[in-house]
Amino acid sequence: MPSVVFIRGVNVGGHNVFRPSVLATQLADLGVVSIGAVGTFVVRAEADHATIRRAFLKRLSFDAQLMICPARDVIDLVNLDPFSSDIARKADAHYVCVLEQRLRKRPRLPFYVPEGRNWQVGVTAIHGQFVAALFRRVGKNFLYPNQVVEKWLGVATTTRGWPTLLKVRQALERGPAITMNAKGAKPAKKTT
Repeated sequence: MPSVVFIRGVNVGGHNVFRPSVLATQLADLGVVSIGAVGTFVVRAEADHATIRRAFLKRLSFDAQLMICPARDVIDLVNLDPFSSDIARKADAHYVCVLEQRLRKRPRLPFYVPEGRNWQVGVTAIHGQFVAALFRRVGKNFLYPNQVVEKWLGVATTTRGWPTLLKVRQALERGPAITMNAKGAKPAKKTT
């Protein structure tokens, strides 16, 4: 099964800067496709997560925290559309926080920060490694969903806008899976 890699804290504020398209080219043997500029990748190779992690870390010039998910989990999340509720439609933006690991205990939902009518970040659903977060601009200062979710759950996360997850699904639907052999990767043969 293909995978999706989310790199935490890259290409933001001049820290951990790299060119995702170059990294994808370097990882062509894994069938890597870059999605945007903040470290989101589709890995079409049917490789285990340890192999994917080693390949990425070997080519990055800095220590990076990777969240690796089965592609099927991303497709399932997009198909569920956690932002179809009335309250979600009223939010200014929709985000998905990718957890470093699945939660052992599911918290009570929904959760809003700050509490009350002037909330800025709302967590409305958790699906496996994914936290659906709403954002509203209220007042002069604003909260970023990643900070709220990390503090609330006590788990490292990286956050992407909902449109990025839609692009990931499109990339997964466009290309074939790649199977690994002793010499590297090759496109999987279609069965008839």
